[in-house]
Amino acid sequence: MYKASYYDKFECIGSKCSNSCCIGWTIDLDMKTYVSYLEKKDARLKSNITKNNNPTYEMFGEIKRDRNNRCSMLDNDNLCHIQKKYSKDLLSQTCSNFPRRKVNYGSTQIASGLISCPEISRLLFSKKESFKILNQKNKTINHNNLRIIPDEYRDDIYAVNGEQIFNLLYKTYSD
Repeated sequence: MYKASYYDKFECIGSKCSNSCCIGWTIDLDMKTYVSYLEKKDARLKSNITKNNNPTYEMFGEIKRDRNNRCSMLDNDNLCHIQKKYSKDLLSQTCSNFPRRKVNYGSTQIASGLISCPEISRLLFSKKESFKILNQKNKTINHNNLRIIPDEYRDDIYAVNGEQIFNLLYKTYSD
């Protein structure tokens, strides 16, 4: 596994966020999370979730949004009712994972963050050495031709081109 050096430093800044991911987005619930919300003796929680018309395990339901398109679990300070009352362990996969991103290329996994999150952007762009690629031992990987595509994908031109673009961008940012 490879990861961006800022990956483990990320923590949601909640009410201080200038562009909350809890406003304007659909927050999907997998079946396990949906059922766990129903099992809570919490009227607010139960009344603010809905089951999808054609549910799958991964997209079983969602959290409703209010008339201002905000997640109905947000309080007036943009803090999450679920996290405040129960802990982050009860958050949906959507909420607990975002803005983290993991991409699998066969046996190789790359963990990073989406720069649409203001805190990820701050971590990434705050200083030049903020963005390094680390291996599983947290050692920095040289930015010259990082092999992120495993051998089993070497005949896939899109994967190889993607790796070349990644290396070009990584080198450009590092320089």
